[in-house]
This record gives sequence, C-alpha cells and structure tokens, in this order.
Amino acid sequence: MESYTLEEKVLRKVMRNIPMGLIVSKEGFRRKIYYVNDTACEIMGYTREEYIQKMQDGWTDLMDVDLREVIREHNEQIRSGTPFEVLSRPQTKNGGYKWILSRVNVQMQEGPLCYVSFMDVTDRMEREELCRQENEVLREQAMQD
Repeated sequence: MESYTLEEKVLRKVMRNIPMGLIVSKEGFRRKIYYVNDTACEIMGYTREEYIQKMQDGWTDLMDVDLREVIREHNEQIRSGTPFEVLSRPQTKNGGYKWILSRVNVQMQEGPLCYVSFMDVTDRMEREELCRQENEVLREQAMQD
C-alpha cells in the first residue's frame, strides 16, 4: 500500500474535486497521459479510459484546434513556461459541442510536460452571441429610422 504525506493527500483531493478539467501529459513522439480528473471526463462525457484514448490519438482531434498553429502562436510562452489560453469548440461524446477555455502550461525541462486546466464556457459564449445578435438588430433598426 502506498503511503502519502499530508501534502500529497491534500493535493490529490484538490485535483479530484476542483470544478475544472485537469490533464497532465508528457508530449512528444509518444504522448503519455499522467493524469485526468473526473471533471474533465464529465465535461466531455467520456469515461476515463475513453478520454485517455482520445488524447493518445491526438489533441487536435479532441480539442478542435490545429496544434501546429497553437505552437506557432504561443511559441514564446511554451519556451518560457508561461501559461496561455486556448478557446476551442470540441464535440462531446454525445455528439453535441461545447465551448472550452483551456489554460495550458508547458514545462520544457521535463520533456515537454503539459499541464492543462479547462472549463466549459458554453453558456457564456452563447449569451455573448445572443447579445451580439440583439445589438446587430438594434443597430439595423436605428439605421432605418
């Protein structure tokens, strides 16, 4: 049986219960997924095993972004270990789509080791789109008067 220090026990509890998805992976030729919390699985609708397999198959398919473009756009942050954000709209297991805001931190000393936290921002994005559409209608009406 493994014995953990109090600090490790607290950290594990926090990682399991935080209301955002958390993923830790080693990137490179062979991706290795070290950790996926329950919230990540719940947000996307996959079991842990399904979600890990999806990530092993490639971030681009799962997160609905071009990983090469993300690397180009955030190259300086990746090299310096500075966190950055990525907005994507992946398809969930049930076929629906969610807006996901991810905060990514890559540590190059270890490999690259990638830490990703993310949350579902679908409601916020849908409210912003509705507001934009309403403003457009008001603007068109004002131009006609």
